[in-house]
Amino acid sequence: MLLTLTNETGQGYSADMKVSCKAKAAAKINIGLQVGRPNVDGYHTIAGIMQAVSLFDFLQFSLVDESSGILVYGRFDCPMVETTIYRAADQFYKAIDTDPHVRIEVEKNIPVKAGLGGGSSDAGATLLCLNYLYENILSEDQLLALAKSVGADVPFFVKGSSRGDGFSGACVVGGIGDVLEPIASRTDLGILLVYPGFGISTAWAYKNLDMYRASGKVDFGSIVNLPNPIANLASSIVDTYQGNICNWKHDPSFKNSFQAMLEDEFPIYGILENGLKQEGAEFVSISGSGSCMYGVFPSISSAEHAKAELLASLKSNLNENTLQSISLFAKRPLERSIYLE
Repeated sequence: MLLTLTNETGQGYSADMKVSCKAKAAAKINIGLQVGRPNVDGYHTIAGIMQAVSLFDFLQFSLVDESSGILVYGRFDCPMVETTIYRAADQFYKAIDTDPHVRIEVEKNIPVKAGLGGGSSDAGATLLCLNYLYENILSEDQLLALAKSVGADVPFFVKGSSRGDGFSGACVVGGIGDVLEPIASRTDLGILLVYPGFGISTAWAYKNLDMYRASGKVDFGSIVNLPNPIANLASSIVDTYQGNICNWKHDPSFKNSFQAMLEDEFPIYGILENGLKQEGAEFVSISGSGSCMYGVFPSISSAEHAKAELLASLKSNLNENTLQSISLFAKRPLERSIYLE
């Protein structure tokens, strides 16, 4: 199928431009997440590593009749127009000055409000697929600017596209999540994700973290007064990341600022952490602002073995309703965060 399209300024696109595209949008985990005080705009400075992992949402994009607008189909926890997918598409069409006319079908597999970046990954895939369909009309810098306007984590996923230069499935992250330094991914490892059966709002987590700190239970971490935390932390954090995983737990940069607060709020994390360690996880952390916890294993096979053993162990520690709501995923770290087809 071929289309001839023009935007409001009369710019034409080639007659043989593609009209459909598929994307695999990966989840991410945070390996270390230091959080500073809120800035004047309400955002918090962060530092750590983001790593894409092989749990995917699947998206299909089709250019349709020019009067159709943006149509998004899938199972979401909010109205269609509030999804990151819709917002990303809306921003893209405004940027290229063209009336929107795209149909987007979404298969959601990444749990929502889990600290796994599913919404951000979907938004990144939307920007990348639409740009591909419109013959790469926007530069990478323009896409990254749009990504930042949709959400703080979206630039990471745009940077890690399978159509970008190099490999960006892992990045040292600074700023509000928009300062990115690509590093080589640890694809040799296995990651066991444990979704505890409930989601945690990012806004709630940050608000409660500030209150938790104000109570004097924890401090604001080492990045608060650093003018450029990514430059100060990148070298040491990468050395630890690329080294033996049994040493990760000894590096203060690998701590998650949310973890103590969330463990106080949700006792199940203690059970999950103990279970992961008993099954051989060398490093255990909560991803992002929650709710997913994960363990790092020497290989995918050891993570898969631990998945079966942990599930059996949890049956003796949790009631049936709680057990039924928990999901376990044994996954690999990736060299890229979004794959276009």
